[in-house]
Amino acid sequence: MDGTPIAQAQPEAPPASAPAPSAAPAAEAPAATTGTQQPTPTRRVDETGQMLSTFLMFGAIFVVFWFVLIRPQRKREQERLAKLERLQRNDRVMTSGGILGTVHAVKDNVIVIKVDEDKDVKIQVTKGSVVPLEPDPAAGKKTA
Repeated sequence: MDGTPIAQAQPEAPPASAPAPSAAPAAEAPAATTGTQQPTPTRRVDETGQMLSTFLMFGAIFVVFWFVLIRPQRKREQERLAKLERLQRNDRVMTSGGILGTVHAVKDNVIVIKVDEDKDVKIQVTKGSVVPLEPDPAAGKKTA
């Protein structure tokens, strides 16, 4: 043989019955060893509570948003549509372009507005482009 070893010597291993201290499972380790760590189930409960409070906060913000912005806008739009449905001849209106006139005729979705009484000028506009004007309270109080 040429002098090369066939096997090398290894350090002696500890007995198999005694596990190494670092190899102990974390679940079997006593809680008093670290003192600052909490068990995992408590941490999951805290995370669930935080998630729930976050969802409740967003829900509360949405409810406030609904009552402050969305609900009043819908109410105003419904009132405007109701006024448009009640339009009659001789009601005062203003178009979206700012033209003032008097309703001459109301058809399905079209309103004929008399713009000039002297020259009998009439225009046709859609119902969505007019705003009914409230009667002037001072005009109703005038007596002759």
